[in-house]
Amino acid sequence: MAPETVQILQQALASLKNNPPRALLKRTNSLLNDDDLPLLDESALVSALLVSNPNDPVRIAFHELLAHWDHIDELTLRDGTAAATAQTDERRRDVLAALGLQEHEDVIAQLFPVYHVKPTLIEAGEWQPWDTTARGRFYWNSYESTLRRKGFAPEAVESIDSATRLIVERLADPTRKEPYQSKGLVVGHVQSGKTANFTGLIAKAVDAGYKLIIVLTGTIEMLRSQTQKRIDMELVGQENLLGGVAKKVRALELQALSDVNADTAKENIRRLTESIDYISTADEDWLANRFVSFGGYPEDRGAPRIVRLTGYNDDYKALRKGLEALDFRTDGLPKPSEPLWQAENLAQAGVRLAIVKKNTSSLEKLRNDLQLIKADLNEIPALIIDDEADQASINTTNPRKKPTKEKQERTKINEHIAGILKAMPRCQYVAYTATPFANVFVDPNDSQDIFPKDFIIALEPSPDYMGARAYHDLDPIPDEPDRRTSNKLAYYRPVDMSDGEVPDASLTEALDAFVLAGALKLYRRQTLGDESLFRHHTMLIHESHLTGAHLLTLESVKSAWKGNAYRSPAAMSRLRNLWNSDFSLTSKARQEPGFPSPASFEELSSCIADAVQLIEAGRSPVVLVNGSKESEYQQADINFGRRAVWKILVGGAKLSRGFTVEGLTVSLYTRVATAADTLMQMGRWFGYRRGYRDLVRLYIGTSISKGRRDVDLYDAFESIARDEEDFRQELRQYSELNEDGEPAVKPIDVPPLVAQRLPWLKPTATNKMYNSCITEKGVGGKLQDYALHPVRSDGSVNAHHFKTVVPVLRKLSAEHGAFKTDGTGVFRARYGIVPAKDVLAMITAFKFADDDTYAPEKSFVRSLIETDKLVDFVVLAPFLKDTATNALRSIVGFDGESSFRVQIVKRKRRDEDGVWARPGFTGSSPRQRSVVEQIAGIPNPTTFDSMANTLHQQGNGRRGALFFTFAADTAEGLLAPDMDDPVHPRDLATIFSMALPYRAAPDGIIRHTVLRTDQPWTPFVDKA
Repeated sequence: MAPETVQILQQALASLKNNPPRALLKRTNSLLNDDDLPLLDESALVSALLVSNPNDPVRIAFHELLAHWDHIDELTLRDGTAAATAQTDERRRDVLAALGLQEHEDVIAQLFPVYHVKPTLIEAGEWQPWDTTARGRFYWNSYESTLRRKGFAPEAVESIDSATRLIVERLADPTRKEPYQSKGLVVGHVQSGKTANFTGLIAKAVDAGYKLIIVLTGTIEMLRSQTQKRIDMELVGQENLLGGVAKKVRALELQALSDVNADTAKENIRRLTESIDYISTADEDWLANRFVSFGGYPEDRGAPRIVRLTGYNDDYKALRKGLEALDFRTDGLPKPSEPLWQAENLAQAGVRLAIVKKNTSSLEKLRNDLQLIKADLNEIPALIIDDEADQASINTTNPRKKPTKEKQERTKINEHIAGILKAMPRCQYVAYTATPFANVFVDPNDSQDIFPKDFIIALEPSPDYMGARAYHDLDPIPDEPDRRTSNKLAYYRPVDMSDGEVPDASLTEALDAFVLAGALKLYRRQTLGDESLFRHHTMLIHESHLTGAHLLTLESVKSAWKGNAYRSPAAMSRLRNLWNSDFSLTSKARQEPGFPSPASFEELSSCIADAVQLIEAGRSPVVLVNGSKESEYQQADINFGRRAVWKILVGGAKLSRGFTVEGLTVSLYTRVATAADTLMQMGRWFGYRRGYRDLVRLYIGTSISKGRRDVDLYDAFESIARDEEDFRQELRQYSELNEDGEPAVKPIDVPPLVAQRLPWLKPTATNKMYNSCITEKGVGGKLQDYALHPVRSDGSVNAHHFKTVVPVLRKLSAEHGAFKTDGTGVFRARYGIVPAKDVLAMITAFKFADDDTYAPEKSFVRSLIETDKLVDFVVLAPFLKDTATNALRSIVGFDGESSFRVQIVKRKRRDEDGVWARPGFTGSSPRQRSVVEQIAGIPNPTTFDSMANTLHQQGNGRRGALFFTFAADTAEGLLAPDMDDPVHPRDLATIFSMALPYRAAPDGIIRHTVLRTDQPWTPFVDKA
């Protein structure tokens, strides 16, 4: 297609922006006709729109239009009719019909699929609608353009626009007369673009009239400065950074181009800009003109200027005599006698921006300065954005040790955040986190805390995000999976840690994978002719949180790298084998369209040498990043903002939260953490991997000794992923509106059941869970005793229990079946199939030590029944030989008429100093354990029993097993053979033990919820 025709087509597409779709061919030909250019037919138009080059400007413009029309809430077509619901296939069909392209729907859908997933919103419904764009879209329009220049997919840009619109609408109108403080929580995913989202929120908040923006970052300076620079580059812009010297600097830069005046001009520039951090440090991105420029001062275009209170190398410092930098009354307000929030004053006042790490000293200085400024804090529309909100922000004071909220001694950082919010009634608080478990356990009844009382928004990443679902097989896969159907086969490579160390073979293979992946990146860069691709290529090694261990790892990796001798024939042979056995197969199954792989290993040979050279450039191929010194994060070898980084990074906690490891492709991870959110944050391999998804490899530890258990970290990450899926599903469930269009529930009403499949892996740190209680708990296939009976007293509870179980006992067979014991013997038992609802009714009627005893276990049984994962139980009443401790007796008196014969055994009550004063009995006999667990479906039972196996098979994986134990429990403490016959049920303790279907919860599950004032306080107790 001729360049002139392409230009006209671009004009036609541009004319449709912010307008309803219309016949595109007609519009294009109309413009071509005006310029006396040849007209297009439909085939030529479609070919131009769907050209194979993903960077073609016409294709990009068409894609952006489709994404915009897909996402816009309400779209009115040119004929006045309303298009279908946003983000649906029906909406897309309406758009294509309006464009005259409906016949090409299938091929367009293949290239530009509809992004169906929307953010999940739960809100209090108390916000007042207001026009968030009435004061302009200057900063948002600029930021939107920046995102597109950075290569964000159109769907991703539209998703950020939609999500940030939802958030800013639920903040208070800055011009609202009565102050209102909104608090919300935004739930993202690890490495999924939270910073891009909250930068967009800042842009819209500034446009809307907010005047003080405080961004709270992680707890280390490196993360704060990383956030500062990104916001400065992408939002604040050159003109705001330069302030009043911008025009002078630009004139001097032109003067510096001449040889005669160059030195003088450069010296004048230095003096003018020596206080501007990016210029004084000769920042590479500044010199390369990568900071956004508006082409003029924002205030000249009707937008507020932004004044930074922090810099790239400077956290917040006490302003002292420079308090006017924070004082809005110095901005020449047109109506100085009116409040700052008055419309004319807001239009004149500049914006103050502070990027502050969660450090007591920095926050204290900010609070003190706010108290000293002349402006009334009640007048300032402010916004706090709390990044990594589950870290440091949570009040970890144990409420049981402080009886009143007013006297709680908060953790210092939490106290400072709450203090700013209390002092500034027009300050809004929005928390961002990828691991929200700690935040949902914040005390919802403490008005001074940070519970998201107004809204919770769960973001959905764009389709090209690689999160836990991309690396684990959370959905069913074929019985014979391959690298195409199984994420586990494609990406996961186990590291056997049974000897306590990473095997040499695993380290060698991981390093080889890093080199081979680097070579493939270079091959793709060269083949596509795009030198901007794959600027960074990194490997992460995380084995411990101890800095001393990092030094040992560093030396061992350096030694391994040297020993691998990547320029030797032996190394090439290893790499060829790895290519043949792994990379060629995975790339064939997982390769992204447009990113080629070589047909043979030989095509990679020159790229391998180049990759090794890039990795070895600088001081070493291996870099220590463990946070013992902040300067370590500024070293050239890992300064992603200033140079291309091709390195192996060894570190721990400081690499596991907030710090973005660009280009991460190979990970070697063997560190165990006992909190799910901590472990998930360490998954730095989550994120966007455009062009090299097929090259990612996870070398993750298995058989790691931790206490008395062996941990498989891949399974642990998968367990957390499933827990997170459950949590998000809970949010979706409660996000629906009722018939009146009102929220079905408010955030404070939501019981966001946080799941815990692995009993040893808590959702978050215990000191963040004081406001949580366990609502469900259970494990599939394993026997649990329900033996915590209350003290005997008059025996009335015993009588009640036996009467409760008689209906179940009557469902058992008259004959005894023979089952194998855990040893070599056999035991007999009456047994029968009992509906699960009857068993639930029985255990619900039992009276245990107190009302909370086994409440989570009973709730879990109820949940399994409701979800059809539990249908019935095999109930057994074992019959043992009469011995010195066992006796067969008739039980009478439970209904006044009948009698029932049962085997009575000896079971001790739990004693205390020789007195039976504590509730409960000793556990069940282990002899029946294997049969019960086998009926419930546990794999590899200790003793195989054919009858138990048959009973399991008949249950189709939805059958549990239960057996009774009847113990002597007389006031005199008689043993079974000493009891009279018949026995009154008050002298009989009825104990049951139960195993739930293995398939329902193979790793066990615990669910938690946040407390309410109308619920009893139940602490989180780790009973694993």
